[in-house]
Amino acid sequence: MIVQEKVSIGISACMYGSKVWHNREGWDLLEKLGCEADLYEWHPICAEIEAGLGAPRIPVQVLDGNGIDVWDDRARVMQGNSDITDRLKAACLQALKRLQIGDVHAFVFKETSPSCGVYRVLETSRQINRPPGVFGALLYREGFFLIPAEDLKDPVKWWDWRRRLFAYLWLQDQTILSLVEFYEAWHEVKLLCQDLDNERARDMGKTFAQFDKKTPIANLEYQREQILDLIRKPSDFPRIAQSLLKSYLFFCKQLKIEIDESAEPVESLELKHLVEEVRALEIVGAKQEIFFGGSPILYRSQIMVEFSE
Repeated sequence: MIVQEKVSIGISACMYGSKVWHNREGWDLLEKLGCEADLYEWHPICAEIEAGLGAPRIPVQVLDGNGIDVWDDRARVMQGNSDITDRLKAACLQALKRLQIGDVHAFVFKETSPSCGVYRVLETSRQINRPPGVFGALLYREGFFLIPAEDLKDPVKWWDWRRRLFAYLWLQDQTILSLVEFYEAWHEVKLLCQDLDNERARDMGKTFAQFDKKTPIANLEYQREQILDLIRKPSDFPRIAQSLLKSYLFFCKQLKIEIDESAEPVESLELKHLVEEVRALEIVGAKQEIFFGGSPILYRSQIMVEFSE
């Protein structure tokens, strides 16, 4: 399926190149995407700058828990000896509002940050930050699709995040007012879900098969949220590599391209080359209305730009 709209993505400002990290550093990771970065509309955010903390600054630390605990009033945010919990929470809510005004539903975050980190722990001789951070926890609760900025450096990981991002935003945007519409939406993303977590996806399918016309819309919406949560769940590299190879073999078969199926890529450089091959095949396939179930949604701007290169 091809979708027309341009994708808007929030990003930690320090990962956009702004020198707003606590020691006034900044890293432009969008350079790693090359010209593809221009296909998206970017919204840089730094919750700590929003809180008026400035740069350089004393690093922030969450005490007695993580960002979830901060929002549940079980933990505090400290900057040196100063309690800035309320100040940072207010800034996070303001940053969230800015993203919502811009119709942004995805965010590229700086991992290990006490503000926007999500998955990884930062542990040094001076401090420990347990994920998620304060802003990261808020974005997760609000249903954002969250991408670690470091994964923009790896073409294989970015291929996986991108295919899931497109499916996530598409499903989130679908109008579901009937069981038929729910089944149609599920059909589009089912193979992707099975690719990401086969056991969970098949359990979902068994649950959905028991629905009937009397199933409340509220229940369908809840199940949509469960599907979205599966799609945004981080994957591991071996699974991603396997999915990439499956995609490559599918397109070669559909487009009648002769290959040696026994020569599976195993080295990192081979996988990065395979990403380029798959992206090209996705575009050729889209021109012929051929889509791989593991990457069900493409965006027209992506197809037009990459096809012309």
